[in-house]
Amino acid sequence: TEYLVFEPSSPCHGQSHLTSIFSPVLFIMLCLFIPFHWYRELHKVEGLLNPRIAADKDGAAMKARDKDVRLAHHRFLWQGYSGPFWYFDVVDISRRTLLIGILPLVGGRGLPRAAAGLLLSF
Repeated sequence: TEYLVFEPSSPCHGQSHLTSIFSPVLFIMLCLFIPFHWYRELHKVEGLLNPRIAADKDGAAMKARDKDVRLAHHRFLWQGYSGPFWYFDVVDISRRTLLIGILPLVGGRGLPRAAAGLLLSF
């Protein structure tokens, strides 16, 4: 049976060590790029997502928005939110990604990690 053994003679200044440092950072950047891309795509069609019709008492503009085929491929991002809050799901996904991706990297246990988690949870 083989076990993982700590080897103090391993060099920590080589290329493999740099890769192990930058891999989590690149992974987090990739995970944050996806919500950023969604926000950019939704921002392009903001006028369709947030119809600003003052006389719309019966919600006809929002019903028309729900049936618009130009917005069909983004519907999963904004379907649960009313007009001016179309971006909220992207913000929530970014916050969750930071909470899951950054919190384990915060050094130590206890107060620093708890404080970082509390700040990211809002």
